[in-house]
Amino acid sequence: MTTGCSPRPRNQYAQDLVSTVDDICTNLTEFRKSTSRGSEAPRDSRSYATAVGVGLQKLIESMDTISFQVFMDITDDKGYDEWATGANTMLREKADKCLELVSQIKRDYKQNPDAVADKAASPALVSPAVWLTPKDELVFSLSGNKGLMIEHVLRQDLRATLDAIHRKQVK
Repeated sequence: MTTGCSPRPRNQYAQDLVSTVDDICTNLTEFRKSTSRGSEAPRDSRSYATAVGVGLQKLIESMDTISFQVFMDITDDKGYDEWATGANTMLREKADKCLELVSQIKRDYKQNPDAVADKAASPALVSPAVWLTPKDELVFSLSGNKGLMIEHVLRQDLRATLDAIHRKQVK
């Protein structure tokens, strides 16, 4: 028997996605602050940059792999359109906030690439935790020279992902 206090699995799923994007925004903000402090706290910059990469990976995995309960709840037609629109709007607002920060970080990087790269580099490995590609895409590392292009992840069409799940039928 379900209590009135239990959120629907799809509501919890949407909240988890929003929470993940909030964490990414927080770490982007802290990364930007730490790279603008001159010679202070280069390790902080790297840890915030790495946390952004981890958050991006978590967001991708959350959109790619969902629990059976969430799947069943998303495929339920009752209230789906309203829920999907609301979830998409909440996530889009948070992602757009992050994308504004990304634009600021890219601007800082272009003005002084050595300062941002040096702050986010590992002293032992000299591998950057953040870098700008020749195509002007900001990348946050996962490990070593592997990374995720933050704008690609944050510009994903959540509604399309949700709709694809919704259209699947359990056979």
